[in-house]
Amino acid sequence: MTDRPIIFSAPMIRALLDGRKTQTRRILMPQPEQNSAGRWHVFNRFGGTVGVEPDDVGKVALDYAPWQSGDRLWVRESWADTGWFDPKHASYRAGHPEERGKGPRVDMPWRSPIHMPRWASRLTLIVESLRVERLQEISEEDARAEGAMLEYGEGAKISKRRAFELIWKHINGETSWAANPWVAAIGFRVIKANIDAPEAQAA
Repeated sequence: MTDRPIIFSAPMIRALLDGRKTQTRRILMPQPEQNSAGRWHVFNRFGGTVGVEPDDVGKVALDYAPWQSGDRLWVRESWADTGWFDPKHASYRAGHPEERGKGPRVDMPWRSPIHMPRWASRLTLIVESLRVERLQEISEEDARAEGAMLEYGEGAKISKRRAFELIWKHINGETSWAANPWVAAIGFRVIKANIDAPEAQAA
């Protein structure tokens, strides 16, 4: 079991809090590469495996994924240190939604999730499943588990998979969906507590 930080956007934080999000997909780095013979090289920063058959890439890549079942992920999100009287007190950007097109509240000194310390995290994810697949292999059921709800003006009825595609492109760039990268599909249980709280320790 390993403790790792993981970053989520404000809409996904709200999905975690609402119980709508129990999966996340993260791009594998480095990506598996296909050679001229049609076989794949699967790498990590320590080395890798060469000559992998196409059907075995997902299975082999699991050995190199930085997440494993049982890991605890402490969630980083946009936040503000409001501990003027308490040295460890945080406010969270996800609790201050605005209408689309408007920026964040200017009266709060919001900080990047990258700079959130462990003590300020309010959500802990317990990894329960992990698989490696291509991004576009996501099913409608898995897109629902990703908390995909955005519509982007496409009408009141779009599939969860289409909503996930739009969210992915919004976060990663317009060509990111077509690139169809290898991703780690992480399934988890949400603990609404800091990773060092008794509830998370017991989990």
